[in-house]
Amino acid sequence: MKDLITLTEAADRAGLSLMTFRKRLRESQVTIYINPRDRRERLVDWPEVAAIMEPIPINDAVKTAA
Repeated sequence: MKDLITLTEAADRAGLSLMTFRKRLRESQVTIYINPRDRRERLVDWPEVAAIMEPIPINDAVKTAA
């Protein structure tokens, strides 16, 4: 089951400003959902967001950049 939360709550959990968080979402192509109760509100699946917020080891980053 998905753990859907608002973009604001996800940004708070990630420790980022909402603007920075939205940029990260665009860069990583995380799925964004429309809240059926309030169509203006956008939701994300927290485990999917948490996965993109994991630190990247320097050795792996160098291998993927080369």
